Amino acid sequence: MKFKTDEISVDAGVIAIFDKDYLLSKGGSFKYDHDLHEEISGPAGEYEVKYEFESWRGTVKGSCKIKSNQTIAISDPCYWFEGNDWDKFIDETDYCKNNNEYIHFIDTGGDGGFELNIEINEVK
Repeated sequence: MKFKTDEISVDAGVIAIFDKDYLLSKGGSFKYDHDLHEEISGPAGEYEVKYEFESWRGTVKGSCKIKSNQTIAISDPCYWFEGNDWDKFIDETDYCKNNNEYIHFIDTGGDGGFELNIEINEVK
């Protein structure tokens, strides 16, 4: 599946592609009325996600593999945490640098709004 996201707002200089259940297990929850993220639902499994977007540094592109229970989200992870939960999360991920099989961080080079071209395919 290929699509272009709505504008993803960034305030922590990073966009994450992640299994929604993984972030919920870390104390996260999405509490905003306005839409600051995208969600893609599908069967549990492993997915390859290719992304591309424009930033002040030029074109940013890459890919990752994400294991998902059902929903993959694309968002600045700072919107999912409050207070001590955010502090704990950034300590655990070395300030959003440590990817794992459930989350992939993309350094945007700063804050702003980013529209991503996404291609997502289930790994068989």
